[in-house]
Amino acid sequence: MTNSTNSSDIIGFLQLLTLQLEFSEALIGLIRHAEKEQYFHTIIYASCEDEMLCHGMLPGYDINTIARGLNVPMIQLKWNASLHLWSWLNRNVFTLMPMTGVGISDEEILGNLWKILKNNVKSRLLLLFGGTTTDEYVWRILKFCCDHKAINVMGLKETFLETQIFYTPKLFPKFEIISRTFETLSSQILYCDQVRNMFGFPLRLSLSSKNNRAYLLQEAGDKCRIGGHLGHFFEEFANAHNATIVFPDYNLNTNFIVYEELDEFLENGTFDMVINLYLSNLEGDLLFSNIYDFEDWCIMVPSERLIPAYMFYGHVFSRLIACLILSIIVILTGLVAFTYWLEGSSLHLKNVIFNVFNGVLGQSFQMDARFTGVRSCLYMLVCILGIIVNTTYVTYLQTFNTRRPAEKALNTWDDIRETETQLAIYVGEIASVAYFDKRVLFGVKLKIIYTYNQFFELRNGFDTRYIYPVPSPQWSLYDEQQQFFSRPKFRLTNICFVKNSGLRIPMQPNSMFEEAVNFMIAQIFETGLLTYWKTLAFIEGLRMKRITLVDNSRLQVFEPMKVEDMKLFASVYMTMIAISCLCFIGEIFWSQRGPAK
Repeated sequence: MTNSTNSSDIIGFLQLLTLQLEFSEALIGLIRHAEKEQYFHTIIYASCEDEMLCHGMLPGYDINTIARGLNVPMIQLKWNASLHLWSWLNRNVFTLMPMTGVGISDEEILGNLWKILKNNVKSRLLLLFGGTTTDEYVWRILKFCCDHKAINVMGLKETFLETQIFYTPKLFPKFEIISRTFETLSSQILYCDQVRNMFGFPLRLSLSSKNNRAYLLQEAGDKCRIGGHLGHFFEEFANAHNATIVFPDYNLNTNFIVYEELDEFLENGTFDMVINLYLSNLEGDLLFSNIYDFEDWCIMVPSERLIPAYMFYGHVFSRLIACLILSIIVILTGLVAFTYWLEGSSLHLKNVIFNVFNGVLGQSFQMDARFTGVRSCLYMLVCILGIIVNTTYVTYLQTFNTRRPAEKALNTWDDIRETETQLAIYVGEIASVAYFDKRVLFGVKLKIIYTYNQFFELRNGFDTRYIYPVPSPQWSLYDEQQQFFSRPKFRLTNICFVKNSGLRIPMQPNSMFEEAVNFMIAQIFETGLLTYWKTLAFIEGLRMKRITLVDNSRLQVFEPMKVEDMKLFASVYMTMIAISCLCFIGEIFWSQRGPAK
């Protein structure tokens, strides 16, 4: 009797080992199939808190056998491990996890697993259920996973060994669990794309009415057309995935959403994505797409004011050239005086100075009847210098009369600090500026605008009282708009907060749309659609009256010089006349003074 009992135990043990090996091999085959579908380089095995309970409800399997059979690095974790696997360190992971069959316990285990995965909740998850688990319980757990954004989940029971049946969720048009049969040698997709066809399900987007990258072109009933290069992207994204774009609280959301407010709009689940571009921050929980576009954020300044016509005479020669001419006059005067000293003749330095000065001005001057050859050469040099100076002066003066010169341009931060010009900036963008360089605004006179509408109106109205930061796509519109002006009001400088910054689309943490958005971004880069959409922005702006071609500047035409343009010379001439009159009066009184006592 004892021998037969022992034999039964041995037979049962061998059967258990066989089942364990067969189930392990079945899991290896299933996971290898999933690896062919999408590569992963790490397996996470999250075990239950009560090992006896978990293994008591599942067929025996050896996790070490599975690890050796897959030849993939595996991390074995306790369900309550206190660590985070950051998505930017380990993105392509596959998680294997047994379920206890107790609802509260399984939900707690899954919740702690997602804390470990952090922003990697969408990674593929395989749940192992006991053979006695009901379909309703599998539906409940898979629904719990999808509610917490773990949409790439698959479950199988103990009976998978015989039936080859596994369970996957389907989100649209309504949630349901689909039982499917595993086909080993086929190209079957285990983890289906949940957003490939949304069956008209709403895609909730946040759109600012002052957004320059996306705006409503037309709205009719439940359908709308979006303009702007980013708006066209989301419109095509919705068409490709059969989704309906909706804008919750669009009329209320009129201000530009700064980076610090993204958490409020996305993490509470009100919106799926924000139709705008931002720089990503790896320290936060928000999810960002791949780089959508590269932009510069630079300063646009008013075009330099033209110098008044009466100031032309003082701007022909720079200070350096004027000093050089005066130095040559002094040298020539000294050399001419030196020739008189060599001859032993009487020297009237005053006459020599006036002679050389008149010659440089192109006027006649008195010379000696007989003079040496050296002095003749010096006077010849004076005449040549006079021709050069007068020809250059007249040429520049006529050029200025045809094309008026402008004031000094603002090309650096130091130039801005030296002027009284104020930098108009929206209060929500100050933090973004400080993110790049906290010291760049030191010494700059700021005009802080507290509403984006006011800032938008000032910049779009080309208010020349201020200078403005502007992203490169918006400047492209301004530049094209100013082509219709008689003279551009603003120009773009090389003074930038950041150049070639990679901007991304923000989404909810662990958003189901991440892979789909990234795939479409790659498509528009390959096809050149982004460049094409940008070229439509100007026409769309005119159609929506966001851009006006009205030029309020003065028409620039050729104007001949007028009498009032001589007021600078007239002022100098009257001053000299006044000095001459005073000297004349002084000479009269000096000659009539009485004899000294």
